[in-house]
Amino acid sequence: MTDTRHVPLTNWETRPYQDSDADALRNFLRETFDRGELPGRPWYDVEWLLDSMPAYPSETIVGLADETVLGFVTPHQQQLVVHPAYRRRGAGTRLVDAALAFARANGDAVLTLAPPPGRADAEAFARRLGFAYDASLWLLRLSPVHEVPAPVFPVEVVARTFGRDDDIARYVGLINSAFIDHPSPIFVSVEAVERAHAQPGWEPDGIHLLADRSDPATPVAFCRARIDVDDAGQRIGEISLIGVAAAWRGRGLGRELLRWGVAYLRDRAVDDLTLHVEAKNDRALGLYERAGFVRGQEWPRWSRPIPQPG
Repeated sequence: MTDTRHVPLTNWETRPYQDSDADALRNFLRETFDRGELPGRPWYDVEWLLDSMPAYPSETIVGLADETVLGFVTPHQQQLVVHPAYRRRGAGTRLVDAALAFARANGDAVLTLAPPPGRADAEAFARRLGFAYDASLWLLRLSPVHEVPAPVFPVEVVARTFGRDDDIARYVGLINSAFIDHPSPIFVSVEAVERAHAQPGWEPDGIHLLADRSDPATPVAFCRARIDVDDAGQRIGEISLIGVAAAWRGRGLGRELLRWGVAYLRDRAVDDLTLHVEAKNDRALGLYERAGFVRGQEWPRWSRPIPQPG
């Protein structure tokens, strides 16, 4: 690879993601991944990020010089990556500036990024730009020999898997309401969920819904589980999300949905059973660890306050 570290960037610009960026982003992320510069992340996780960009194009900021894609930042997904051939030339700093402007316009109080764990140069870059360690995201694993009871749901709810004709708007509304007070709030759109459900391999029975018995069409809690295959051919089962509407918390629904997710994935003979949890989410972390999950990979999060105008 040609050393371009001392060649100044010209005609620099940042703009929202466009579909024409897909190949360039995938190619340089694959190169970055193969160089070992995204430690702790499997390739399928990188593909999830790439696949999410078309659904939320304004939330991915792409950096270009002379119309060449050099990097990107996703403020709400906390990712910043610069092409290996164009580092130490100010591209990362310019992308952070663009992310700060985006977050300020969005009314966010802080901008959070996740430097690759164990990368001293990435942490030094974050410190230099005013970021400080805030919290961590943990990957938890469940041993295949650890026994987890079968789920038993309260009599006041009905449980069922997601149907292809289900009202996606109600499901999306539940996701957004259940995570509005989460340490890392989640917002999804109907269009994005429809896009995800249209992907090859999506299985509706990987979503389990609970509803008030008196109103079975309106979900009040859910668990979403999925299976991916890593570069070594291992089947990785993940309990992706568990959400409970605020009015239904404290009744053990989250615990039983977790048990459902474990049973669902074990029935499909996964090689590894995982989930992710924010360290700040004490309630969820305690629930998962009491069920037998243990901490594995840690991804530190670094944050910088965003001064608001006025």
